[in-house]
Amino acid sequence: MRKRPASAVLSLVAFLSAAVGLALWGFGGIPTPAAGQETTTPPTTTTTTAPSPEESEDVDPRVEEFLERNEAEDPAFWARNPVVIGQDLHVRKGETVGNVFVFEGRVVVEGTVDGVVTAIRSPVLVTGTVNGEGDDSERNAIVSWGRCVTLASTAVVNGDIWTNRDVNEEPGATFNGDVVDVDPGRAAGGIWAFMQFALFVFFWAVGIASLLALGFLVIWLAPRGLDNAYEAGRNRPGPVIGWGLLSAVAVPIAATVAMGLVLGLPLGLWILGAWSLVYALGSVAAGYLIGRSILRNAKGRSGPWLVGWLILAGLYFVPFLNLLVGVCATIYGVGMFTVALKEARGGPQPAVPAGPAPEPLDTAESSESSGPTGEAEPPGASGEHAPPPPEGETQEPVPTG
Repeated sequence: MRKRPASAVLSLVAFLSAAVGLALWGFGGIPTPAAGQETTTPPTTTTTTAPSPEESEDVDPRVEEFLERNEAEDPAFWARNPVVIGQDLHVRKGETVGNVFVFEGRVVVEGTVDGVVTAIRSPVLVTGTVNGEGDDSERNAIVSWGRCVTLASTAVVNGDIWTNRDVNEEPGATFNGDVVDVDPGRAAGGIWAFMQFALFVFFWAVGIASLLALGFLVIWLAPRGLDNAYEAGRNRPGPVIGWGLLSAVAVPIAATVAMGLVLGLPLGLWILGAWSLVYALGSVAAGYLIGRSILRNAKGRSGPWLVGWLILAGLYFVPFLNLLVGVCATIYGVGMFTVALKEARGGPQPAVPAGPAPEPLDTAESSESSGPTGEAEPPGASGEHAPPPPEGETQEPVPTG
């Protein structure tokens, strides 16, 4: 049994729309069986009642013309194309009908269906023949939604089976067609999977572009803070991991507890919103650490950040790995900023007691009183007379040799 996907989800919508329209169109002309009564093909004769003059005034003449023309051209239309809602339909052996529509019932085909069997939330059992409708290239036999289709060993089905459930084909059954899968999760040649991949790529691109812009914004506004975070992440990994784990766990718990209180709901929401920005800054710090570790001799900060951003972008594109890398990078980056901020806001350094300021040395006098060798010359050696000693003191002779 061959199985192929639907060419488009719109095919299913078209079939369902046609089936529902057929049901609404013919519901008024089909007698409703009693509860539990099995429905067979209706009689071939129909009786129409002419509308009263009051009713005729409200009826569109085009509707009357359409009904009269159909009745005149094919008075046994509903007899050959039964529509059943909420009851079972049994095409007995030896009977031949055209198109069949059943909603919320059961379909048993022992005779011949020269058309399409449409079953909505109705299981289908075929032991006779379903010839389908259409040309040889596109012939449809059964359209089933919500229930399975069973082909007995004596069944002959000439056409495709459109269904979102399984088709049970017993050995010996003759099936000249394909099973068209119309499950939204598997149909249309992988359109659903492509849409999921497109959404993933879209959100990945938006997140990575936002991270790149945030990194350049941090470099522009707080370059020294980013450098301090890098030094903390490179030299103190233990405190960085500890503070990162504490921040990543304690703050969301505190925000959740705050939201549990009536008055703390705005505060908790504000904390969670602000902390999402902190998590993004953690990814920036981790990317800068990676890039700076690779480009050790880089003079600027933009080059290392671009390298680290490219590495993070590639890792974030891999499913499952992106979650692990994102958690680790966020925790370590938040810890880097926390340790850097803690060190920057540490206690003041002890002040050195200030003593008396030394008197400034008169360089002019010292150079004049110095000899060629830099030693102080005795008074009178330069040809100047020494000042007289104070009264009551005697001047000692200066040795010359």
